[in-house]
Amino acid sequence: KELLDMPEEDMASYCSEDMTKSFMLFSGSSNSNLNTKGNVSYWKDGVKHSCHPLEEHIQSWPEKPARYR
Repeated sequence: KELLDMPEEDMASYCSEDMTKSFMLFSGSSNSNLNTKGNVSYWKDGVKHSCHPLEEHIQSWPEKPARYR
């Protein structure tokens, strides 16, 4: 919750479409994932968080919020 409640400018550095990253925020609101019915649009936002083996991924985890780590 703290991660997703951060200011936009803090979250923006974690946003990516590069699925090779160990940690990233992404949105399913691209045209290929957008599901529009009438005047209502549905999409999802997500977090990719790789953690095994820990030594290979922990350096990519976000520094903010501090409790995330």
